[in-house]
Amino acid sequence: MKIPCALYGHDFTQLCRRVWFTGRFGSGFWLIFMELLSRTGKREEYGMRQKATSGRSKHRWRLWLLLAFLGVGAVGVYAGNWLYLRLNPPWQTAVAQHEVAAGAAGATNLSLLWARQDAYVVRSEAGIELYTDGQDVFLLGSTSPYRPETLVKLDGDTGEVVWGDETRLFWLPPPNLLSGDGERIFVGYEGWQRLDPEVDKVFGAGRVSAYDAETGRRLWTETIAGAREIITMNVDGDALSVNGSTSDRYYQLDRATGAVQRTEMKDSGVGYTLFTQDNRLYTRDTARSLRVADVATNERLWGREFPLDCLYQPPYAAGNVMLVRTGDGRQSGLLYGLDLGDGDVLWQYELERTVTSNVATSNGVAYFLNARAELVAVDAATGAVREGVQFVPAALSDAANRSFQVAAAGDLVLVYFGDSRQLFAFRVGDG
Repeated sequence: MKIPCALYGHDFTQLCRRVWFTGRFGSGFWLIFMELLSRTGKREEYGMRQKATSGRSKHRWRLWLLLAFLGVGAVGVYAGNWLYLRLNPPWQTAVAQHEVAAGAAGATNLSLLWARQDAYVVRSEAGIELYTDGQDVFLLGSTSPYRPETLVKLDGDTGEVVWGDETRLFWLPPPNLLSGDGERIFVGYEGWQRLDPEVDKVFGAGRVSAYDAETGRRLWTETIAGAREIITMNVDGDALSVNGSTSDRYYQLDRATGAVQRTEMKDSGVGYTLFTQDNRLYTRDTARSLRVADVATNERLWGREFPLDCLYQPPYAAGNVMLVRTGDGRQSGLLYGLDLGDGDVLWQYELERTVTSNVATSNGVAYFLNARAELVAVDAATGAVREGVQFVPAALSDAANRSFQVAAAGDLVLVYFGDSRQLFAFRVGDG
């Protein structure tokens, strides 16, 4: 006789048979009923486990599909970025080729250390895109015509890339301004769009980031509310002074942490802080004027106006002299040496607007490029021309739209020609 209980397993079948043949239907049926409940629960539990396992399996498959989709998307983004940059190189091609004139470096104590023919450096009206701490070289740019600008570190002795020079997604806001204090490198970045400082305080605004000079690790980032880009940035003691275009105030950030130390409304009359020295606050009052005030009382001590804007590079102190390079990044300018005490003009380099690059100082000597493609070295205290390195051709091509930069620290002097994409390094020594 076929017993349906056999469907629940061999052990249960034996129990049913014992109940049937012994005739103990009362207690036997109770045992069968309890066993049925137990077996049914186990079967339901087993079914639930099967469903759970099946659910987890489906979940895993969905997760793997999502990861695969994201992976394909990431590959597609980078492939599209690579293709776009190949078809639309972000850098203008070179229009010139410079060389040190025969015997030019041998006549001075500047000896050529190395040169690169593939230095693509940012062209910015903001000013500084090349910096050295005397050991290494930092630039905003690339060593490839197919990579957008990033922060790049070169070995000061060889010119080889140490870190940076990575491919950046072309639509991300680019860096446009560089500064440093030896330990840290400060980079100013453009924002996403032109902002109303009264409405858009943070989103899309320009920002400043600090990087470890040794490793390139980013240390901090601070957004400059309302800024479309960072147009002026300079070190002042423990602070970093920052001026963002379209922002309604000037900022002073802690160099170590990026915390905002102080802000100043631009219409307050105080001006943009250049540096503080001997209880005096040196500020740029307007685009063409400087103001010096007592730190404690804010009493105006002296001021000075210039025939051209002094926006291209913040005026700075070199010993007891303030160096002022007038003009913006699209025009050659004048170079003045002012007495820090009373603002008197101690000297002026030539009378024409021939200073084409920024001005860098080291060991009391100021270095810059003039319109005749000369690396000029003048005594920062007196303005006397000490020496120079003549490059050929003796002219700079399209200076209005190309970047020409110098940097100096210790015995290292850098010269960059934006018309030829060349970077030269000189060592100060006995020539």
